[in-house]
Amino acid sequence: MKTITIMIPDDIDEETFKRIVEGIARRLIISKRRLEELNKILKNSELTDEDAIELGRLVKKRAREKGWY
Repeated sequence: MKTITIMIPDDIDEETFKRIVEGIARRLIISKRRLEELNKILKNSELTDEDAIELGRLVKKRAREKGWY
C-alpha cells in the first residue's frame, strides 16, 4: 500500500480534519473505480498510445479554433 502525506495546519479542529481525510479518501476511491471501469470498457480496444495522443492533439486544436480552450 502506498502512503500519502498531507500537511494540515495545527489549528484545524478535529472535526474539520476528519472531513478533510474522508473527502480525500472518497475521491481516491471514486478515481480508482473510474479507472477500473475505463479499463474494463477499453480492454479490447485496438487504439494505440500514439493514436490516443494524436486524437488528443486534434481535439485540442479544434477546441482552440472554436474558442473553447
